Amino acid sequence: HNENNPGNEKQVQRVVLESNRALFREGLVLVDLPGTGSLTQANMATTQSYLSEAVGVIFMLRTVPPITQSEATFIALQWGSLRTALFVQNRWNDEGDDEALDGHDHNVKVLESIAGKARIQLNRSPSIHVVNGYQALEAALTQDASLAQMSGIDRLRAELERFGQDWSQRVGNDIRQALNTDLGDLVKGLQ
Repeated sequence: HNENNPGNEKQVQRVVLESNRALFREGLVLVDLPGTGSLTQANMATTQSYLSEAVGVIFMLRTVPPITQSEATFIALQWGSLRTALFVQNRWNDEGDDEALDGHDHNVKVLESIAGKARIQLNRSPSIHVVNGYQALEAALTQDASLAQMSGIDRLRAELERFGQDWSQRVGNDIRQALNTDLGDLVKGLQ
């Protein structure tokens, strides 16, 4: 945190947390990146460096405001090259059910538009996991199963566990699909 390490005086490059959860047993690694909207060039460079080596991405979306134009551009670039993508919409405590649903529906439409423009083939509408991060943290700290369920973190955790079990096969399928799409476009261009 910048308060305890102003301007990264301590030159921290990464913090590694280990877990024995099932989703990591097949070699899956999750990396929390500072993002491209970061205030420092170093954070942006870190994000780009990790993304160049990643095989998948979890996009964190807001309810209010929903996906902005600059975020849509970033999503299109990353999703186009990292077809394995999960979408998580954070819901704040002061956002009501209607607001969360409206934000979700808008974000789905924007993602469908992005997919169309980036030539990402979708078999169905993008799935967005709506999670109240504050409630999820409180549920973890208090080990309150009902609060975890209410926060939406259980559904996201189940998706991540499924992903962790078959991530290498899923990535291989995504690469084959992307190559087939690109080869089809190349053939069309030659005709």
